[in-house]
Amino acid sequence: MALDPTVSGTSANSYGSLAEADAYFADRPQSADWDALGSAQGGWLIQATDRLEQLRYQGERTDEDQALSWPRTGAVVDGVEVEDDVVPTRLKYAQFKLALLLSALDDPLADTGLEDFESLKVDVIELVPRKGSKAGSLPAEVLREVRPFMPGRSFHQFRIARG
Repeated sequence: MALDPTVSGTSANSYGSLAEADAYFADRPQSADWDALGSAQGGWLIQATDRLEQLRYQGERTDEDQALSWPRTGAVVDGVEVEDDVVPTRLKYAQFKLALLLSALDDPLADTGLEDFESLKVDVIELVPRKGSKAGSLPAEVLREVRPFMPGRSFHQFRIARG
């Protein structure tokens, strides 16, 4: 399947384009890792979009026929309503970061193997996973990018009426 970052597109499968991802990584230390993915880059962008599509976001889809959750109406970040005809840049950055992180995993769809354990102790070594840490959790670096777009995640959200 070809990468389709068409905003509000009925068959869109990516928030950002390959050109945008290339530009994002060009000035970052992960540039060589991104370039090494070669022709698989598009597939990883689609995979990352699939994961980000599982989140709940503020507002509602702009067009009921659009394939992806963005763009949206009624999303407010830092007191300003997000334009309803764009995919926010921070969301694209989250997608790019997640694509690269997923590509580094042996099997990005697999569980961690620790889901059934509350703790594990072998002799003096004890492993106790953090509460809430589970398979499918987003990496902190990605979560920091998407959190402002999620409902109830900011203390500074309020609607500004211009007129």
